[in-house]
Amino acid sequence: MKNSWLIHFAAIIGAVCVYVGCGSGAGKSALGKVTGTVTFQGKPVDDSQIVFHNPNGRSATGQIVAGAIEDVTTYDVLNDGAPVGTLKVTVHPLTMSYSNNPIRSGTAPPRIRNAKYPARYGIPETSGLEAIIKPGTNELTFELTENEVATQK
Repeated sequence: MKNSWLIHFAAIIGAVCVYVGCGSGAGKSALGKVTGTVTFQGKPVDDSQIVFHNPNGRSATGQIVAGAIEDVTTYDVLNDGAPVGTLKVTVHPLTMSYSNNPIRSGTAPPRIRNAKYPARYGIPETSGLEAIIKPGTNELTFELTENEVATQK
């Protein structure tokens, strides 16, 4: 009988955890998988990062490799997707080329990458890129240009 309060307390805590999720995703945005392509002047963009800016929470980041959007991640799981909704999109060059990193390949030192597309694509207010992310898989195409506004399909 002395420990009956402890049993009741544990039961209440357990019930609250089941009701609110106890940290297993509570407060996280719904996500949609993202795949697709990014080109500049008709050629695949490479060695870049893509960011899906969520105005209501955590943004998602992914890589662009040989024009393909890969590993878009919002939380802790690689390639879990981007938040569902209308998101501004930016494209940034990677600072280093990891394929030439001596830690990985045992050859040349990392090298600084220069963007091969206008810097405006790296700023949410000037990129002109937007994505509507829905639950499920989203196939996106971004066509970056030198002088005109980018197009999306």
